[in-house]
Amino acid sequence: MDTFDTPQTPERDEIAALKAKNAGLAARITILEELLRLATVKTFTPTSEKLASLGQPDLFFNEAEALCSKPEGATPATEIVVPEHTRARGKRMPIDPALPRKRIEHDIPDSEKTCTCGCRKTRIGEVISEQLDIPIATVVPCATRISPITPAAGA
Repeated sequence: MDTFDTPQTPERDEIAALKAKNAGLAARITILEELLRLATVKTFTPTSEKLASLGQPDLFFNEAEALCSKPEGATPATEIVVPEHTRARGKRMPIDPALPRKRIEHDIPDSEKTCTCGCRKTRIGEVISEQLDIPIATVVPCATRISPITPAAGA
């Protein structure tokens, strides 16, 4: 019997259907692999600023200099000096001096006023901070908090 004249059986039909399904799945896998490769290339390839690694050094940045090459008889341009400036540091607006103030002084304990060697520490400064308390619909006096700063005896 010829191989072309074999009768169609349910098993042969099922095999043919599975082969067709397998071919469709193989084509889908090929498409998905290509999409994955393109996504990987897009994610991990160098940007346009890094074209020197691709063998195209200074493609964008030297183009203007090449087009604007100086003629031989050109005179050099004079330099213009722009004065420098310093930017002012941002500060809070001060509290109005006309508002009444309440002085709250935080003192340190006596144990911290003596040095480890036994001598008494002297007051060399203080940290002053102001806080404006605004209760609902009224303005109350501002509290001024003062904390002493004392150095060690050997300092």
